[in-house]
Amino acid sequence: MHLGISLFSTIIFCLSASLPLAARTPISSEPTRLEAANQFKAYPVTDKTAPTLSPSPAGYEPFHIEHYGRHGSRWLGADWMYSQPVQALEKAQNAGKLTPQGEELLAELRRIEQAADHRAGELTQLGARQHRGIARRMMRNFPTIFAPGNYVNANSTTVIRCILSMANAMSEITRLQPKLNVKFDASMTTQNTLNYTHIDPVAENLTVETNNRLKGIFYARPRNLSPFTSLLFNDEKWAQDSLNCRKLVTQLYDIAANRQSHDNLYNIDRFMPESVMLDEWRAKNIEAYINCGSTPATNCRPPFAQRLLLKSIIEACDTSLMSKNIGANLRYGHETVVLPLAVLMEVGGTDYETADLDSLHNYWRAYQYYPMACNLQFIFYRPKDKKKQAPENILVKVLLNEKETTLPTKPMKGNYYRWADLRDYYIKKLDSFNTRFKE
Repeated sequence: MHLGISLFSTIIFCLSASLPLAARTPISSEPTRLEAANQFKAYPVTDKTAPTLSPSPAGYEPFHIEHYGRHGSRWLGADWMYSQPVQALEKAQNAGKLTPQGEELLAELRRIEQAADHRAGELTQLGARQHRGIARRMMRNFPTIFAPGNYVNANSTTVIRCILSMANAMSEITRLQPKLNVKFDASMTTQNTLNYTHIDPVAENLTVETNNRLKGIFYARPRNLSPFTSLLFNDEKWAQDSLNCRKLVTQLYDIAANRQSHDNLYNIDRFMPESVMLDEWRAKNIEAYINCGSTPATNCRPPFAQRLLLKSIIEACDTSLMSKNIGANLRYGHETVVLPLAVLMEVGGTDYETADLDSLHNYWRAYQYYPMACNLQFIFYRPKDKKKQAPENILVKVLLNEKETTLPTKPMKGNYYRWADLRDYYIKKLDSFNTRFKE
């Protein structure tokens, strides 16, 4: 199935005179329904499925962690996201236009709406367990960092689901090792580094403008909603004339996709035909790419919104190296920070750059990077021999959702990189911001 926005792609190609496209093997398979949930996909890693990490390089040991993690699985962000689909189907019910399947869906949506009452945006029990598990595995993977007497500093955005995600992680850490020096906080004083929307209105405006252009083309194109409307309505013409079926599809997609955030609370997948679900996913994937990725549609600027966060991470690493203390700096926030931060730091192919949005889904898929509770962990290593612990001998590896992946400089060995090389690379990239965007 094709998104059918070639006109938009043509516009973007005109904006980028000669864009070097990264060589990448196309993904031939369609996503599963769970993957097609995009940003609503539940965190896939558990204690049983956690990747096996490579051993520390010979003569080295881990001593420091820098981390940023998204909140765990949550309810949808607003009450209207549950109530509006109910209202649309009630209108059809009152007109006698629902099929038996439509009546069944309406009854299920009413039950979901009631369960979601006053829960908008809140962390679910699954979300809490996700962060306890991530913290537990972090301690299991790097026990020397979480040994008695070492420190853990954690900060969260002021959003309650992020605070509760942090609280669950800290609860697990202190339960497993009560002799750690643990401090955690949520304050507006750290909001500018933990949530990019507070520091780069230009990037925000660029993504809004680009998304509006995309939607103007995407929504205007002919689209076959018959697999959906014929399932729910006994009079498709009435539904097309009396309801905003396109909007209803999007709203039901969100509810269906977000079922993964709950412990068997509901499942309305049977009311979302496969073709409709995939079409919505591809649109969401493009939106994520525009908001967070490297595309000439936004002059590749949105990832630089994380420049203060990256600078903060570098400064925290410098402090750790100077102090010789052992511990971890943990940060809790949102996927709209994790993904552009990963792109800015060129982690694991997230920085893929293209203007061809029609084929984006064959090369770059957001659900691989930012499911619920997605996280970046930068693990720092130093020589066991204290005489060799100079800054130039410090190594780092990165975990994206607990899996080892690549960084932009030349590795010393495997997925281990010299921090001095990376630090220099990132500082030069940050210094290029004002020149690149002429500010």
